[in-house]
Amino acid sequence: MYLAGVPDAARGLLQTAEAGPLGELERAQVDMIRAQIAYSQNRGSDAPAPLLRAARRLEPLDLSMASATYLDTVLAGHFAGRLARGSLREAAEAARRAPRPAEPSTASGLLLDGLATAVTDGYSAAVPTLKQAVAGFRGPAATLDEQLRWLWPAAHVAMALWDDESYEVLSARHIEIGREAGVLAVMPTALTTRIVSCAFFGQLTAAEELIEEMKGLTAAIGIPAPSYGPVFVSAWRGRDEAVAVAIEEAVREATSSGEGAVLAFADYARAVMGNGLGRAH
Repeated sequence: MYLAGVPDAARGLLQTAEAGPLGELERAQVDMIRAQIAYSQNRGSDAPAPLLRAARRLEPLDLSMASATYLDTVLAGHFAGRLARGSLREAAEAARRAPRPAEPSTASGLLLDGLATAVTDGYSAAVPTLKQAVAGFRGPAATLDEQLRWLWPAAHVAMALWDDESYEVLSARHIEIGREAGVLAVMPTALTTRIVSCAFFGQLTAAEELIEEMKGLTAAIGIPAPSYGPVFVSAWRGRDEAVAVAIEEAVREATSSGEGAVLAFADYARAVMGNGLGRAH
């Protein structure tokens, strides 16, 4: 239910489940879902640690669920960024040490391997696997669940690989299937990814329309609207005062929540504005 945008109801169901007799796997699943609910609402510095604990607990019980949770842990570490209270490298190393499911590599499994390798061994070492992951998400083998949960990081990976076509395709697809499925919890990140994609392709009006959609959506489900898109688009619009206000608000909120990735976006926006106005220093 948290994927549908009703986390309080999901927490209530978890409490009901905990009241009954549970086996070790079921208790591990409760930990995983509770961590994912918290992660869906606040992608700050507190998110990686409970996800990592849940992944380690699942490892001897269900490798597929453990792998998915390790992927969320690594992504949560990227969101926490420089404000992380734990180590992104610790999560990546744990993910690489963990056994893999017996079935052939999935798109999400390749994405996990590539992202973890990028942290532990560097970008160059990760490129071949990340390219396979992007191709996997573009192909027919990626399941609907994989696409709903992880098309946005696959799109950002495509951007990092300078694969503009895949970036465009994956960011657009995430919006489309998220809307069709009515999975509200994934839409803020899907919309943010698409907003950044539109800005990069010079479609600033479309990006601003998506920002308004995102504000309405996040207000409806009761979570803060991610600030990445507004900061990014205002910088590319070249509106000096608007950028300063957007950055100030974003940095204040990010510092409070521990979402350090916002600080990197703020630095980027300052650089764009500085270059655009001839203040390259």
